[in-house]
Amino acid sequence: MPPRSGNPATRARQSRPKKPAPAGTLTFKGATYKLDSKMGIWPLLQFARAAESGLTTVDAKGLAAIHAFLQDVIDPEDWGRFQEDMISKKVDDIAELMNAAQQAANKLMDAQGNGEAKVEIVSSTTDKA
Repeated sequence: MPPRSGNPATRARQSRPKKPAPAGTLTFKGATYKLDSKMGIWPLLQFARAAESGLTTVDAKGLAAIHAFLQDVIDPEDWGRFQEDMISKKVDDIAELMNAAQQAANKLMDAQGNGEAKVEIVSSTTDKA
């Protein structure tokens, strides 16, 4: 076995990945929620695919895609409180909620250095009420 080089008491330092700085907050219906530090693309892609295939905000798959998108944007520490607030406040305006989520997603993209890309959620005129 070859001899070790250097001081045997010296240990290599392992760097830990640093969590990105928080992107900010989302205020909706009078309450403020922390945004997650990073946004993944998959929930946004699911939402886009649901919209492209003709699903609306009243279809189960469309609503599930919106839910996944919101869960990805809101900090996990605030997700439970956000859900409880949406239930207790009986939020019924999906367009208003999606507008707030769009703004939050754009804040996150700016914080991630994707400032050129923007999320734009366009409501279909064929959505059923």
